[in-house]
Amino acid sequence: MGKLRFIKQNNGFTLIEVLVAITIVVSAFSVIFPVMYQSNIQTSKVNQALIDAQIKESIINEISVINVATNQSGAKKLSDKITYDWRAVPASSIIDVRDDTGQRVQLFTVQVKYKRNNKEVTLSFDQMGWYD
Repeated sequence: MGKLRFIKQNNGFTLIEVLVAITIVVSAFSVIFPVMYQSNIQTSKVNQALIDAQIKESIINEISVINVATNQSGAKKLSDKITYDWRAVPASSIIDVRDDTGQRVQLFTVQVKYKRNNKEVTLSFDQMGWYD
């Protein structure tokens, strides 16, 4: 008698193989998405800190050209959305630089308040003022 042969043809994946693959993909995404979300939050915080640092640097650069010994307060507009007020408070006594010129200097602490996104921010730094 002749033998019957059954030839199995693999034309695709079984249902179990497809379900296992979907489970693996879903598991991988469930780990990756929270990490990506946290990364976006951290990037946003870093960008805000960078903007704040640039604003502070701009304010310090504008005030640094002012002789705070003769002009001890002021207000200025940095942009359409950012205005600031500042005042200089003496932090040391007046010191003679040289006897023959009569020039004197004094250290001041400059205190700045500005608003950004309806939030008031304070900043202070030291600056030298001079008297002729």
